Formats: sequence, C-alpha cells, structure tokens
Amino acid sequence: MSWDDFKNTSTEVKKVTYKNSNKHFYAIFRIGNKLKIVDGSLKNTLNTIKAFQKHMEREQETPNANKEIQNEILIGDKNIYGNVKEYIKDIKLRKNGVLARELLMTASPDFFKNMMPGELNKWVEDNRRWLENRFGDNVQYAILHLDEST
Repeated sequence: MSWDDFKNTSTEVKKVTYKNSNKHFYAIFRIGNKLKIVDGSLKNTLNTIKAFQKHMEREQETPNANKEIQNEILIGDKNIYGNVKEYIKDIKLRKNGVLARELLMTASPDFFKNMMPGELNKWVEDNRRWLENRFGDNVQYAILHLDEST
C-alpha cells in the first residue's frame, strides 16, 4: 500500500461506527495535505517540515495543549526535519514531487472514556504496527498526543 492508494481521499474524513452497548464511536483516518516541492527546490518544503516539527514537538506555543502532559513518540525522534532531510538525501526527487504527507489517526472522546490503561496501550500499539506494516521505513515520525482533550 502506498500514498497513491489514498489519492482520492486526501482531504476526506472517513468515519467508522463502532457499536458498544448503546454508545456509538467513530474513528477518523485522515490523510493531510501533501508537502510538495512547488518551486523546484527543497528549501520551502523542508521549511514546512521544520514548522511541522515545531508544532508537533511543542517547540512553539500551542494554545490547545496542556504543557504539563508529556506526549509519546512512537516512531522516530524529535529531529523530524533532520531525519527527513537524511532520508531523502540519496533519492532523486522530481521538481514537483511530494516529499511528505501528514496522517491523523484518532477516535471519538467517548471511545477513550473509562478505557483501562492496558486497552489504551493496545490501541496505540495497534496503530503503530499498522503504520509500520503499511508504510514501512517511509514513516519517519509518529507521536501520540496526550496533551489535547481529543
């Protein structure tokens, strides 16, 4: 499976309903914007990745994040920019190629209510394993954000 498998769903939000007792839960699987090389150079695209790193690693003010809660890196490390730059160094890229894509995986707040710690760990591990199985080494970074309410 590659990003091309998702080309028709790049901006769609897919909802899946899980039935649990009388409650309904939904999961969101969204492929974010393409980080493309728009001017024939990598500079602007890599700068976008640097801005992404600042947000994801809370190196800048993030109003909806609780500063007292630590997020958990699942794949990669805090140096997203450097890792991506290293990953692409020997790859011949088209001047209008897609350098990266953002992927969001989440579920409704009700899904997480009253969840036992072991169940949360299983959900996290299932998501990490799915990313690695589908995209292999192409996944340079994955983080579990615990500092936001949803």
